[in-house]
Amino acid sequence: MNDFVGPWVRRFLVEYVIGECNYSSNTQHSYRDTFRLLLPWAAKQCRCTVEHLPLERSKPKLLREFTLHLEQVRHCGPATINQRLAALRAWAHFVATQSPEHLEWSTQIQTIQLKKCTSTPANYLEKAEMQALLNQPDRQTPRGLRDYGLLLFLYNPGARQ
Repeated sequence: MNDFVGPWVRRFLVEYVIGECNYSSNTQHSYRDTFRLLLPWAAKQCRCTVEHLPLERSKPKLLREFTLHLEQVRHCGPATINQRLAALRAWAHFVATQSPEHLEWSTQIQTIQLKKCTSTPANYLEKAEMQALLNQPDRQTPRGLRDYGLLLFLYNPGARQ
């Protein structure tokens, strides 16, 4: 493999993320930012320029070290690290589908484990708190009646934050 990372990243972001999947602008920026962080860091680790960073050097070991960099130096949480890993896995999958000779490389990237995340419990209001909230709108006015209806609409199905 004599490929450089740069053309593959460009194709991934333009052809796949924007063209094929038409991801939201937030997702597009998140994927782009993953490479903004990874490429200079990886080039420094490999002692080369970003333009000459070989794809073959982007092995799981390097990407695991990148996740450690995100965690220890940039103080990113597990959710952020997993988001970056998801972008890298999608990129590796894209490369493999476009270039079957990179299938083994892609498979190795897919083996990188996601960080364990603790889920935050859903916040809720106690019955008395919810009743106090429902009593606030003045149901004698059209606006108050509307607000009361919206609160009931959110409360009945158990809407959260």
